[in-house]
Amino acid sequence: MKKILFLFSLFFIFLSFNIQKVEAFSLKTGDSVFINKNEIVNGNLYVLGKNISINGTVLGDIICAGQNIDIQAKVEGDIICAGQSLKINGDIEGDLRIIGNNINIGSWVEKNATIFGSSIIVNPTTNIEKDLFIFGELLDFHGKLDGDLHGAANKAKIQGEINKNIIIKTHNLEINSEALIGENINYTSNQEIKIDENAIVIGEIKQNLPPKKDINYKDEIYKIKIFGFIISIFSYLVIGLIIITLFKNQILQINKKIEDNTLSAIVWGFTLTFITPVIIILLIMTIIGIPLSLILLALWLIGVYVSKIFFSIFLGIFILNKTYPKKKINLPLSLILGIFILKIIVSIKIIGVIFYFVSTLWMIGKIFLFYKK
Repeated sequence: MKKILFLFSLFFIFLSFNIQKVEAFSLKTGDSVFINKNEIVNGNLYVLGKNISINGTVLGDIICAGQNIDIQAKVEGDIICAGQSLKINGDIEGDLRIIGNNINIGSWVEKNATIFGSSIIVNPTTNIEKDLFIFGELLDFHGKLDGDLHGAANKAKIQGEINKNIIIKTHNLEINSEALIGENINYTSNQEIKIDENAIVIGEIKQNLPPKKDINYKDEIYKIKIFGFIISIFSYLVIGLIIITLFKNQILQINKKIEDNTLSAIVWGFTLTFITPVIIILLIMTIIGIPLSLILLALWLIGVYVSKIFFSIFLGIFILNKTYPKKKINLPLSLILGIFILKIIVSIKIIGVIFYFVSTLWMIGKIFLFYKK
């Protein structure tokens, strides 16, 4: 089970990015981000904001994170979003992959849909041409699905058309009067399925009783870690794209001399990393220096955090240059590749910790030396 969860998480994140489309992209941030219905976005669209409203046409993927997300656009690629409340409509020519609390779907989806949420409502206007995977508290399905329905939900109500199988773990499964199931229903539950007499189920119905076992807290902790891993990766990517947008020229300049002054960079990184907290403590002890100490602490924390993202970018550039030496530097792709490679290295117990520590010091020192000059 652990291996399946881990592989699924990596698969979910890795497929979230169409590597062939990262050449052109748009990045929009702010408290409220609005794209009107007449606007055409060339390439991938990355959005970070509290309230996000996307209309018009996107000639690539939409990758977003926010509190309230409303997408009414035509999308020629995938939608990959995380938020508190998500409302997704319009045509999606790729996959739909979203995480949220309250999710409302009314889209045509050419490929697959993967949805994690507390409340998942699939409206009658929804048409998913391949498979749907859900994980949540409530599934209320009114749409049309040409493939299989997989997943788990505490309560699932089916009132639409599913042309293939339902394979689900649930506490309460209802097949209502307007439902049409083209093949089999295979469900795992302690309670029997409730089927309206007017519902149509062409295949067989099979109930599987869940195994009786005590709660495995290690598995629960592992699931929490996997979810945290997904969120951390998503955060790194969003912040990394903002950094690339703001500091593209500086990143390219640092990369030209990335192999110079390595030892000096590590020494400066060590000094800034460990001397700064001492200065902060001394300032706090003076009482009048508390405001300055708080500012210094914030800058120190930000520096340590973003150094990992900068290092991921340079690590990705290094690997791509070795693999495709004649290719032009692609910073978004370098960021994605670097984050994954860094996560893999850090997962190695002793070597990963040492590598992470030294690379952080080196990156902090390298940035400091660049601006010092």
